[in-house]
Amino acid sequence: MTVATIALAGALASGCSFVKNDDLNQAAQAGDRSRCEALLKKGANVNGAGMHGMKPIMSAARGGSLEITRYLVSNGADVNSHNDSGSALMWAVDSGNEELLRFLLMKGADTSWTNALGQNALDFAAEKRKTNLVAMLQTWPKKAEPNAPPNAAPPHR
Repeated sequence: MTVATIALAGALASGCSFVKNDDLNQAAQAGDRSRCEALLKKGANVNGAGMHGMKPIMSAARGGSLEITRYLVSNGADVNSHNDSGSALMWAVDSGNEELLRFLLMKGADTSWTNALGQNALDFAAEKRKTNLVAMLQTWPKKAEPNAPPNAAPPHR
């Protein structure tokens, strides 16, 4: 057995938070609410990182699950969760779920955050050619704009 194998076996046996959060990430991405509930009751951290720094809300957004994203937010998940490769908002763009993107924006997701490649959610939507999401991100009020409440609906033009 290698040292890494022994360390992983020890982590799995101890029920460490990394493993619980990776399980929560998998359940969130699959849209499995009952599993998410059970894992949170067992001590998984709603804002804890699993593999590759993924957080449960990012995984839910990656899976395109508005229901799980809402559930996680109601349990304290940070809508601005991110790692070097993307944010919950960027994963929502990738899923193509317009309602999910709108929900995250209404909850105050930061559209200006950039990943390690310097892309923000709008750049990502444009790269993926998701024109409806590009339009939504372009018209959404920015937090820095005077008189633009962070949870307002986008202006209709």
